[in-house]
Amino acid sequence: MEKSEPHRSKEHLIIGTRLGPFEYTITEEMADLYIEAIDNQDPLYNRDPSESRRIIPSCFTLQNYIYLLVQHSAWGLGGVHTAQNSEYFNPCYVGDRIVTKGKIIDQYAKKGRNYYELEYVVETVQGTLLARHTITGIS
Repeated sequence: MEKSEPHRSKEHLIIGTRLGPFEYTITEEMADLYIEAIDNQDPLYNRDPSESRRIIPSCFTLQNYIYLLVQHSAWGLGGVHTAQNSEYFNPCYVGDRIVTKGKIIDQYAKKGRNYYELEYVVETVQGTLLARHTITGIS
């Protein structure tokens, strides 16, 4: 199926649009809720008093694109997530201060629907690269 030019609207995301930064600190509560939600029983992610830092699954950062879109007020009433590609570079830990920045890298129309591709990187405030994600969505 060939791509065609997208229909323009005031809330459509244009190629080159930068999103973020969005910052937050990973808390114990966030880690507990996420691990419970994905039903991960791996003891690696349990609290261990002997460890100085608690690791959490790196896929925890996948949802950051939602906050970028909402913060930009570009998401309207929502959208449909159609594809995702992720690369992981370093682990996430409870207590890490996370910064997420993104950029719209493509947009097109297919079968009468507007699609966008958002690439976003997740780093610690110290600059350690944790992950790079690309999502495709229908806007």
